Amino acid sequence: MIKIYTRDDCPQCYMTKKWLDNHQLEYTEINISRDKKYIDYLKAKGAQQTPYVVIDRENWSGFRPNKLIMLIK
Repeated sequence: MIKIYTRDDCPQCYMTKKWLDNHQLEYTEINISRDKKYIDYLKAKGAQQTPYVVIDRENWSGFRPNKLIMLIK
C-alpha cells in the first residue's frame, strides 16, 4: 500500500503523483492543506517537506524516482 501526504501548490507532490499514475500504481493521497490533522503526524515522523511517501515500513520526503522505481521491480 502506497500512501502519499501532499499539499496544494507542491511541484514535487505533482511529480510524484504523475510518476505513480504513469506506472499505474495505486496510492492513497492525503492532502494536508485540506486535512490539517495530519501535520502533527508528519512532524513527529521528521518530515520536512512534501510529498511524504509511506510504503510499508519505508518512508521518505520529496520526489525520489530512485526510490519509486523499486516499486515496479
